[in-house]
Amino acid sequence: MIYLPERARMQETARIAQLEQRLARLEGVVGSGDDKLAKFTPNLKTQGVIEAIQQLAAKSALLNSTQVEVMEGRIATLCHRLDSVAQKKSALSADTERDQKIAEMYNIVQKTEPMAQVLPETIERMIALNAIHSRAAEFNKSLSQLEEVQSQITGSLESNKSLLKGIQESFASNLEAIRKNINHLEDRLSKLKK
Repeated sequence: MIYLPERARMQETARIAQLEQRLARLEGVVGSGDDKLAKFTPNLKTQGVIEAIQQLAAKSALLNSTQVEVMEGRIATLCHRLDSVAQKKSALSADTERDQKIAEMYNIVQKTEPMAQVLPETIERMIALNAIHSRAAEFNKSLSQLEEVQSQITGSLESNKSLLKGIQESFASNLEAIRKNINHLEDRLSKLKK
């Protein structure tokens, strides 16, 4: 057990050189740029270098051929589904006018929804008022018929007045003629008596 300080320094220097070589190889593979090192910084901040390397190894294991084929199958299925969704969407976009009308009708229904509670009472009132309106219509019809009869009676009265006036005039003229005839007869009778 002889300790040689020069030999220990040489071994330490050899280890440091070996570590520097390994570090240079790692930098050659990974790169020494800030953008490449940025990929590792989240892992290196929370974990050590070994754990970050283990995670990278697990991620690279996912890239084997069987995993890639499974992923390609999933991507193909997803692309097929996306195509069918796009076709359905294009078919639905053709019915935009119908959708607009449905939206307008929905807005109208929403606006009139508060009135829906008042609507049954309004209908009952309208039914009750319907009987009153029909009676009023009958009364109006009877009144118009009465007015028509009254106008006919008024026309008949006017014609009767004119007839009466004509009869009175003719009666007066006939009475005058009868008086003249009576006077004339009396004159004749008085002449005959003499």
